[in-house]
Parts: sequence; C-alpha cells; structure tokens
Amino acid sequence: MRDSYMKLRLFCPVISMLLAVLSASLSASTVVYWTFEDGVPGELMNGTWTTNQVGSYDQSDNHFDFYAWNQANSPSFSAEGDTATGEGMAAVFSGNKDGYNGNSDFVNWSPSAWTIELSFRFDIVGVNRTLIGKDGSAGLSSNRALSAFYLQTGSASEIMLQYVSVSGERFILSTEFVPVAGKWYDLAVRSDGRYLDILINELEGDGLETIGSWDLDNVANSLGDVDHNIKVTSTWTFGRGWYGNSNVDHITGALDDIRFSDERLADEQLLSYRPLVVSQTEGKTILFKNIPEESDSFSVVLDREPSADVEVVLNIPVGLDAGNGNGQAVTRTFTAANWNVPFAVELSVADGDQLVNAMEKITYSVSSADVAFNIITATA
Repeated sequence: MRDSYMKLRLFCPVISMLLAVLSASLSASTVVYWTFEDGVPGELMNGTWTTNQVGSYDQSDNHFDFYAWNQANSPSFSAEGDTATGEGMAAVFSGNKDGYNGNSDFVNWSPSAWTIELSFRFDIVGVNRTLIGKDGSAGLSSNRALSAFYLQTGSASEIMLQYVSVSGERFILSTEFVPVAGKWYDLAVRSDGRYLDILINELEGDGLETIGSWDLDNVANSLGDVDHNIKVTSTWTFGRGWYGNSNVDHITGALDDIRFSDERLADEQLLSYRPLVVSQTEGKTILFKNIPEESDSFSVVLDREPSADVEVVLNIPVGLDAGNGNGQAVTRTFTAANWNVPFAVELSVADGDQLVNAMEKITYSVSSADVAFNIITATA
C-alpha cells in the first residue's frame, strides 16, 4: 500500500503517527494495479475463481481483479503494517496458495514496451520461487513444458527473469542479487522493446539500483531485430509458476503493490521512486491527547538535488499544531542550496477534544517546475 500522506492513528490517550511513503499516482499507461487494501487483516481473500468472487480489486479502470482458485488455497491479507512501507496490507502466500487473473484482455497483454512492478518478501528463500508467472506452454520445440514467463529466483536463489517472446526466443536474464529471507524489497522490470533492465530497492535509503540490464537483440537465443514482446499463453499467476501442465514453484512470503504498465516507465514514474523522505524519531511519532505540553518531531528532506525550487506544504489536521497554530499548514521550499538539509517539524496537541477520528492524515502538497517532484500528489 502506498499513498502520499502520513497517517495518524488515534488511540486515547495516545496519538501514534505512522508514515506512508510518497509515490507516483496512477497514469494512463497503468494496465493493472493491486494494493491489497480491501480485505480484513489476517483473513483469507474472499471466495473463489470458480464463483467469480473477487479476492482483491484492481485499482485501475480495467477491472482486472485478483482472484484465488478456492478458499483453501487463497492467499490471506497480512496484518496491518506488515508491508514494505509499514502501512496497510499485503497478500501473504504459503503452501499452495496463489493468485490469478485470466481476463482475456490481460492474458493477451503483450506490448513492445512494458513495466512490471511489485514489492515482495520471501520468508523462505529458495530455488525457482516464482513471484509472477503465466500458465500454459510457450510451445518451444526444445522444451514444451516451459511457460512463457517466470519472474523468479534462479538456481542460486538470485533474482532472474525467464521469458519466451512472440518470435520464439527464450530469454534467461539472471542477476547476481540474492534476496534475504524476511526482508521487503521493491522490484521493477521494464523494457522498451529492445533494452530490458531489472531494478531493486532494498528500502534502506539508497533508492533504486539496477541489478541487470540487457540489449535483447544481442542476448543468447535472440533472433536479432524482431519483436521481443512476451508471448501470449494463458492466465497470469502470482506466487507460483507453471511447468509441464502443473502448478509449481510456490513462494512462502508476501507480495504487494503489483502494477503492470504498457510503457517503459522512467525512474521517477516507478512506485519505488521516493524523492521526498520523511523521517520520524525512532521510526514513530507519539503524542498524548491529554498532555498538550509534550511534543514530538519528524523531518522532511529531498533525496536528490532539484533542477527548480520544490515547495512542500504539510497540511496539519485540526487538533494538532506544527508551529503555526491549530490545524495550520506548514510550508517549506527546498532549493539547490538546502535540498539535503532536513526540515524539522515539531508536532504537538493543540486540542485533544478535536482529535475524534480513528485515523487522521497529514497530506503533502508538492509542486515544482522539476517534473520529478511534480509527480507527487496529495491524497485527502
């Protein structure tokens, strides 16, 4: 789950403030986007594929919803906050649990330029653990048991992509990156039709890192200047792969924020791109509703130098004071001179009686002539 706001959970007499990470909003190129925010924490996803009951709804306008085959093999929604961002819910997989979408328009999705993004955590790291796959044989004469798509771990538990193109090429694109069990990562794979790269964010403050890059015209088994689009077979699968007419290579772990786009997204368009960094004291901000004289702080800073001034407006809920009075917004302008200097915000309770909601949000309005920062949009 990603949103452009900070959430405030209100537990009388304590106010606990949790951070949600800023991210890009939906674009016209979004094909499908699952955030897994529409379930009950810890509960199995609703229904079954066979009864057409949705497990989790697509956030795009295409209605490519996420399904489970049956209740016994349905992924569950995670506990609240057990995600890459520490906010919201993810989809949890173990045993033979997996997810699907077999909508014909999605099955036939095979653009020349594309991006696939997700957050993932392996609770057990192993060989050939498939994050995203496709059902059905790719029809290769050399091995008809192979499907057309595997985003998975390889023989050394490294992140890799294996896929078959519409031209009959088999690409095996291996990185040297081996994930650690129990740790969340953001992953993006993108192609412009010729060049393909894989990026990882270890979520330790260093941002996106390219862990593999290929010129598909020059990869082994390439036919050269032909279409390298993903071959169409059958259902897209999540949390497992397909081989020899069998469901295989299930993961034990969790997936979140799965998004497909029909263009090669730039770095600043990726969900994992975080140009605005918010830090909290010991990872959280705590206030007591009935002790207004106490305060706590968080800070805001950019993660890169902007090409133009960046204005950040923090919209403070009524009942809280960030130095300008009850419920008054705070504005900071970052420039080429101060972009890497954290802006500290001291937060206190102005009127505990006005903090009556179960959850409050500090929204961020960000504007700049630098388009890398204008992608951030506030959510009420």
